[in-house]
Amino acid sequence: MHGDRLVDERGSRVFAAGKLDNGTDQEVNGDTVFEIGSMTKTFTALLLVDMVERGEMKLDDPVAKHLPESVQVPARNGKEITLLDLVTHTAGLPRDPDNLTSTRGLPENPWKRRR
Repeated sequence: MHGDRLVDERGSRVFAAGKLDNGTDQEVNGDTVFEIGSMTKTFTALLLVDMVERGEMKLDDPVAKHLPESVQVPARNGKEITLLDLVTHTAGLPRDPDNLTSTRGLPENPWKRRR
């Protein structure tokens, strides 16, 4: 399975190949949701380092400083969670949100290999 969206001066186009592994013949398309796993962690950390080096952020900045005021960020042991806490996975946040279940987008065990 593979799906990509290309955006350029001609607009947006979707390129997809393969079928879903859900017992149907449904093909992958631009609306197919993929589990991206941990791939984004590396890219996010690199972007954060770049922004810190350019003076746009500091690792000890509270996360709340960079979010809308309407977002309530939990505290950890009475301390505000910082960007460093997030990037080093020491913020104490749960692995998955409470509303991500097998009936709302997450398989029962997404890491179990199908044979």
